[in-house]
Amino acid sequence: MRSPNLVYKGLSTGSVRAYETTNNKPGHLVLRLQQNGKPIRQLRAAIQYGLRSPTPDGSIFSLEVSTDQGLSWQRFAESEIAADNEFSSGWLAGKTDVNPTTDDPILVRINLYAGGYTTGLLQAHLYGVYETDLPQRAELTFGWKENGEAKTWSKVVSDTTQAQKFQVPTGEKIVDDFVRISVPQR
Repeated sequence: MRSPNLVYKGLSTGSVRAYETTNNKPGHLVLRLQQNGKPIRQLRAAIQYGLRSPTPDGSIFSLEVSTDQGLSWQRFAESEIAADNEFSSGWLAGKTDVNPTTDDPILVRINLYAGGYTTGLLQAHLYGVYETDLPQRAELTFGWKENGEAKTWSKVVSDTTQAQKFQVPTGEKIVDDFVRISVPQR
């Protein structure tokens, strides 16, 4: 979903902008972040946008999120553009906690306005942070060769987030072979 004045250019030899506005009006692009079975708890996003130098008055670039299919939007990042921008582009990054109530995609709206001039989106990066399962027991198995003979040693690590220390009983001259982590099925 995008505003009618925002066209896809694609990154190519002739263009550094993935999307570009066709007039001097504000443009926007909505991207979907799919939830794959586990709800996203935090959204992190970054964009690079095109900008004239010196920066035109009224220029604003922002990021918004919706967890209700676009019925409402929450702004979580807004540009702070330096007056002496020499690179003709800027970066905007932000993060926000989200609490989706359904498995619907999380929507991210990228708003682009260059103070009455055309602009564009060079690139966008979206990341969803998921809640992980509780820690569980795991078995660590170390394999090595000692005097040409294959040897192994295993240790069951408890279901904790605390650091654990142990020593693997090897000789002095060894060649590492593998480390295997096995987790029992729940």
